[in-house]
Amino acid sequence: MENLKKASELYFRLLEQKVINDEEECFHYFFESEVRDHLLVLLDESNTRIVEAEKRLHLVTKPEGSTFATHFTHMKSKYSEMESKKRFNLITIIIMTYLAEVDRSSVVQVKSSREGLTYHYLHSKVQKLVDHWIRQLDDNPNFGVEEGLALKEIIEEWTNMEVTHDRESHRPNKRTRIGLIRSAMKLLENEGLVYIADKEQIVEIFARQELFERLEYLYHHQERYQLIKEMIEQGRNS
Repeated sequence: MENLKKASELYFRLLEQKVINDEEECFHYFFESEVRDHLLVLLDESNTRIVEAEKRLHLVTKPEGSTFATHFTHMKSKYSEMESKKRFNLITIIIMTYLAEVDRSSVVQVKSSREGLTYHYLHSKVQKLVDHWIRQLDDNPNFGVEEGLALKEIIEEWTNMEVTHDRESHRPNKRTRIGLIRSAMKLLENEGLVYIADKEQIVEIFARQELFERLEYLYHHQERYQLIKEMIEQGRNS
């Protein structure tokens, strides 16, 4: 019973915080074999898994069937910005553009932790990517189909959004591109993966160590992540 209690405490702490570090007592429960047996039941039943980093544990969902999976339906019920599948796909591309920007060399990772990226900087990167994809589709209308990306819909959604000159305010209009970028980055912030700082009306996004752990221990092993990241890098270098 004591081990079940420890497993439950660890699991629900992870469920609440998504990431815990070795300064928390329940972190060390993970290394008790009998506690782990109970924990595995909870993980299996909810289709979640734990990613073990050097000094932290991350709770993540499995790609399919998770009770807590953040697929479109769940995201739509939680975030008003997810008003359509097109919008969901566009937000995914914005997040991937940010990840591709910070997930390069170790030097870039350190810099991303110390020096933030502004919403407008990220906007310029997404715009360049969209421009690249438009050119690719002009040459090959089936570009992106094999990769399962609805590029035409993503481009249409981005192109038709309002392009106001929102300042780097803390809460830009969500109908604008900058507002949508804010929403995308808030998703990462809610996961504890980035820190968004509002300094003298300049909003900057700082990558946390937790983000790089998630990349190293999880995303780098996913073919889908590598595929889309490569496409985005091609756009960056075009």
